[in-house]
Amino acid sequence: LHYLRTNLEKRKNIPIDTATISIPASWNPEQRQATKFAALAAGFQNVELIEEPLAALTYLWNERKIATDLIAEKQVMVVDIGGGTCDIAVLKIPTSRKWWQPQQNYMAHITHVAGDERLGGELIDDILLKYLLEKFYGSLDRPPMMTEVELNEWVEGFKKTVNESTWREIADHIHDWRQKPFHGSHLVPGTQRARFGNSEFHRLLTQEKQPALNGQTVSDTFTTLVQDAVQASGGPGQFQSVILVGGSSYLYFVPPIIAEVFPNLQWDESIFRPDAPEKCVVRGAVWHEKSRRKNNRLFEPRLFHDVSFVFANDTIPIIKAGAVPLPFQPRWYSKEGYSKLFSLEEASEELIVNIYGRGQTPLQEDIRFTKKLRAVKGVIQPEHTLEAKVAIDVDGIIHVDVHEDDNQIEIIPDDSYPLQGVLSNQALHAVWQRLPELTPRSGNTT
Repeated sequence: LHYLRTNLEKRKNIPIDTATISIPASWNPEQRQATKFAALAAGFQNVELIEEPLAALTYLWNERKIATDLIAEKQVMVVDIGGGTCDIAVLKIPTSRKWWQPQQNYMAHITHVAGDERLGGELIDDILLKYLLEKFYGSLDRPPMMTEVELNEWVEGFKKTVNESTWREIADHIHDWRQKPFHGSHLVPGTQRARFGNSEFHRLLTQEKQPALNGQTVSDTFTTLVQDAVQASGGPGQFQSVILVGGSSYLYFVPPIIAEVFPNLQWDESIFRPDAPEKCVVRGAVWHEKSRRKNNRLFEPRLFHDVSFVFANDTIPIIKAGAVPLPFQPRWYSKEGYSKLFSLEEASEELIVNIYGRGQTPLQEDIRFTKKLRAVKGVIQPEHTLEAKVAIDVDGIIHVDVHEDDNQIEIIPDDSYPLQGVLSNQALHAVWQRLPELTPRSGNTT
């Protein structure tokens, strides 16, 4: 998380302190809290968790990938079987209001969860890889490392095409330690071609008991999870839709099991797998974050870059306390009367700025930039001082608050005053020029 945050900040050139993290719905409170602590330790200050089945449903609903009347007032099962976990959630969606509101107002609520933290694509890869290594390299003490890597890549490709062919030749994909193509007869006496078919794959998943699954087969474990969720929710007749998401939902044994448990539902109508099911969760997390900003406090201006100015008679703006990087280089600094959002510390030739967000929560500490404190004592003292605060929110919208004595004027961007995007020198100049017409005083006020 820390790596992601720091690299995104470098790439986008803005601080990132908010994160939406998707988690399995079956996680307990301790696991959820540990995830939040990890995000906070990585430097995020506002962390939101969303269950992965709910995130997937959020994306499908908002993108109109599913018919809204299909799931209204009915229970929906979302089966998320991905790389590492299998997560099953039963959700109920009333129609009284839009359900993609912030979490505290969610009308789509999870009524039952079931899951297995071992059942997923990685476990199936391990099962298949172990079987193939024993089958084709049983005469070797240990196959070459390169062979394991190549065979693992072949396993990934086989899983994606297992429904399209009855078998695939391994000979064209694997090299021995001499880096030469081999045929099955070279390593497996009596075998003319190194082939692996979906019948063998089916047997591995439906008949071979796995120690990692407490002695159950892969298909039995998945069937048990689905059946338990159905029985706990009133039976198959209480469901109007089943949605399959996650990369491992491509596995051919998943749809038949769902069809067997839900004989009253039809495939591609009430039971379906959307396009790119492996991306539904992350896209839903993005939708959740967007709606969260629109409906709660996160949509208020975020003080990512908060700059206070003093505008004096016929002079350039004097920055009382500033934050770099901004797309302009300030020319003047003043320690006098700096904003409470900042604390300044003067060094020999450095100005150390501690930036604080709302509630005095440090966004970044000890941001140093090498600037000589020129003409600090020679700052022009105007007859009348106007203070403007510029805030850039998470969407790049510029918000300007102007303070004059006890009065406060807010400048709202419009067509004649576009301030969306990068805060340029021209944008700053536009703010400066428009301040006099928006203030109750005239005369020497600039």
